[in-house]
Amino acid sequence: MIDVIRSVDEAIICLSGGLRVLVIETYTALLLLPEEYRAKTIVRIDLESSSSSVSLKGSALLTDLHLREIEYNILSILYGEPGLNLSSISDRIVKPVSTTWRVLKKMVDKNLLVKEDNSYYLSSKGLTIFKLYELLRGD
Repeated sequence: MIDVIRSVDEAIICLSGGLRVLVIETYTALLLLPEEYRAKTIVRIDLESSSSSVSLKGSALLTDLHLREIEYNILSILYGEPGLNLSSISDRIVKPVSTTWRVLKKMVDKNLLVKEDNSYYLSSKGLTIFKLYELLRGD
């Protein structure tokens, strides 16, 4: 894979076609690349269930895709019930409103969520990362 990455500027991972093993192997290989090669790599993740995609710098793969448990839980809740407000999300994750607000703010800043009025929705990036986690978990 290193020989290929040396000669290209973009690696594309397409999460469609049902070849989960191949997707996971490719993703793992990208994570294991030396930083110098990951830094020049761009990964585009396409979702099979929609026409959206997200592009990430290869060097960001280890940071942008990491979710804390509370962040994953919020993505999961908003995937099933888009448009919830702060107090509804707080009730569902059983955390104080102040804690939930701080986490939601960070998730909006990381472009995982979109806030419209007082409602929260998954962004394209949030949806893609949630789907990737679901794929890797086998759910």
